[in-house]
Amino acid sequence: MRGQATAYPTGIEEKMALAEQLNWRIAVAEDNNRIISLDFDGVIHNYLEWDGPVPTGEPVPGALETIWWLLNAGYKVFILSTRAHENPMGKAGIEEWLMTHGFPILEVTAEKRHADLYVDDRGFRFMGPQSWQALRDFLAVNPKPGRWGKNAG
Repeated sequence: MRGQATAYPTGIEEKMALAEQLNWRIAVAEDNNRIISLDFDGVIHNYLEWDGPVPTGEPVPGALETIWWLLNAGYKVFILSTRAHENPMGKAGIEEWLMTHGFPILEVTAEKRHADLYVDDRGFRFMGPQSWQALRDFLAVNPKPGRWGKNAG
């Protein structure tokens, strides 16, 4: 699939047929205003070490299909990445990488803004005041947390 765009269905019948073929459940966002922020490195781009502002790795397995699924289900999706901030070539590099690997055109930004869900490989789920102790416990066991596949011990 690398280097060529994939034609994904646009009509509801085509979407349902594809969902059935792939054994997916299409969850349609009720108000069509659900926004999902995706981190780039480690979530979409399979990356373990910094290799410069222009990404060189392959897609994380399942990322391409899931992003198309999200868009077809009515979610608004954007990419939030520090790679887009740290170097002028970063944002353009992400956009070119996405196109090369058959991803849809998505907004790429380095500025955190509202989303209903943030997907990041370096996150810690905060669920209220009890999470402060959970964070301290987590850091006691993982003093240098990192991405999945790296610093896992």
